[in-house]
Amino acid sequence: MAPGEWVPKDGKMHVSGFVQQFVDTVSDPRISGDTYVTVNAILDPATFSGPMWGTFEIVNADGAWTGHYVGSLDNFVSSIHANAHGSGAYEGLIANVGYNRPGPWACFLVEGYIVETGH
Repeated sequence: MAPGEWVPKDGKMHVSGFVQQFVDTVSDPRISGDTYVTVNAILDPATFSGPMWGTFEIVNADGAWTGHYVGSLDNFVSSIHANAHGSGAYEGLIANVGYNRPGPWACFLVEGYIVETGH
């Protein structure tokens, strides 16, 4: 969706503002929908390994989730922890989700929970 900046520096590839768009489908329909992810990372170009972080939004017919994530890549294997606040029908909810990709072409394994904030 947006290539962002990819800048080689000190033997690493510094990525900022790379935007990806896809459809996220998980067992809980509240957190499934059109997904927009902004990626920032510092990667070793030889192994495609390093830290990553950014923001994301998941939108569906009932509402949306906006949040932040942190994670890492290790030879294209991803481990990501994300937190998001709901809006629309999800107002007052927080999602705590882990996304793990066991291989470069594998689908993400998604686990997490949604809690009420009382607001």
